[in-house]
Amino acid sequence: RASSTFEFQHEFMPSGLFERLASMCASQCATTKAEKNPVCCESWTLQQYGSKTFLLRKHDRAFSLHVATDNEIPFFIRILTSILRKINAESYSGKLEWRVLREAKAGGEICPEETKKKNSVKMIDLNHFSAALG
Repeated sequence: RASSTFEFQHEFMPSGLFERLASMCASQCATTKAEKNPVCCESWTLQQYGSKTFLLRKHDRAFSLHVATDNEIPFFIRILTSILRKINAESYSGKLEWRVLREAKAGGEICPEETKKKNSVKMIDLNHFSAALG
């Protein structure tokens, strides 16, 4: 199992953002002919994009992405980042900033520019709070 965390600048995730993200994910997943309908709860959502299943968990100041294999992480990061950019442009005048942290495997090939400790797990900053990357 693999995971990543989307942390928001100033440790602030706006109210309603996770719910909007979950609903936009569900809408996009519906276009992929997913076999299962999304399951959405107050603090998590389980969805299927084509044949790939992913779980989003809401935390106080962040949300985390969980998938079956490490190879799926970049695919879902691109999808979630694209949806967040749209939400950012429509609702926050492009001022919402975040960074994506990815769990690093011991002896992995990723070379972090910034490494953080979170519950004794190495995390790698993937985009340095830049929500406006093109």
